[in-house]
Amino acid sequence: MTPPGSTPAADAVTVLVIHPADAYATQVRQRCPNLRVLTASDALSIERHIAEADVILGPRFPAEVFDKAHRLRWFQCTNAGVDTVLPIRDRVGDLIITNARGIHGELITDYVMAGITMVHWDFPRFMREQARKEWHARPIAPLGERTLGVVGLGSIGAAIARRGKSAGMTVIGTKRDTSQPVEGVDTLLPPSGLDELLRLSDFVVLAVP
Repeated sequence: MTPPGSTPAADAVTVLVIHPADAYATQVRQRCPNLRVLTASDALSIERHIAEADVILGPRFPAEVFDKAHRLRWFQCTNAGVDTVLPIRDRVGDLIITNARGIHGELITDYVMAGITMVHWDFPRFMREQARKEWHARPIAPLGERTLGVVGLGSIGAAIARRGKSAGMTVIGTKRDTSQPVEGVDTLLPPSGLDELLRLSDFVVLAVP
C-alpha cells in the first residue's frame, strides 16, 4: 500500500469519478491514497479517461462509451437507481454494479416534508401577498389532522412514513410484502389497495422505482 501523501504506483487501481462536484474525488484520495483517482465532468473528459478506469464512481453510467471501458470491473452508483446501465445490460458480463440505496432517506424526507408543509400552508400565496405587503388571515388545519399516503415503503418510503407519523399525521402505505408491520404506518395495504390509499389521503408520495 502506498503511504499517505505519496503518489500511487503506475499499476494502482484507477477510479474514475464522474461527478460535477469535487467532494467525491477529494474524499476518495484522502481515504484511499493507494488509488489513482481521475475525474470527469463532461462527455469529452469521460471519453478521454474511460479506457483507464478499473472503477467508476458516479450518479450515472456512461453507456455510450462502454465499448472503450476495457479495464472496467466495478460501477458504484452514487444514486439508488442504476437505470443508466439498462441500455447495455446484455453486455455487462462480470461487471460489478452496486448502488447507494439507503443513504438518501433522511435528505429526501426533509424535501418531502418541506413540500407537504408548503402546499398545506399555500406558501406561494403567502409569498405573493408578502410581496404586495398584504396580510389576509385564513384558518389552517393542523398538519396532524391530515393523512399521508406513501406508495412504496422501501428505505426512502419508510423514512417518509416515520417522519409523517412524527408530525402527527395518519399514515397509509402500500408495499408488496404486507406480512410485517412498518414503523409509523397506521394502515398497510398491498399494491392492489392503491385506489383506497388515493381515496383516503390528503397527500400522496410516490417512493417507487
